[in-house]
Amino acid sequence: MEHDNTQREAVEFHKRTGLPLVTLKTAMSLDGKSARSTGDSKWVTNESSREDVHFMRHYNDTIMVGIGTVLKHRPKLTTRLPHGDGKD
Repeated sequence: MEHDNTQREAVEFHKRTGLPLVTLKTAMSLDGKSARSTGDSKWVTNESSREDVHFMRHYNDTIMVGIGTVLKHRPKLTTRLPHGDGKD
């Protein structure tokens, strides 16, 4: 994933369209599910994908998750970048 141009691309998109640049990150297993039939889920993606998520969190102004995720998993929506950079 390219991270160097993320902010510049968002600004240019907004200037061109008047709209915010929206990014979407999802993950699912080969059978099209995001969790097991029991409701358990751990890692559907690999380490590289999880690192990309933290860059996305860092460069985006808003993170949206479903209420089910919030209630069940209480996610930390912070950025945990490789070199300790990031924001809460």
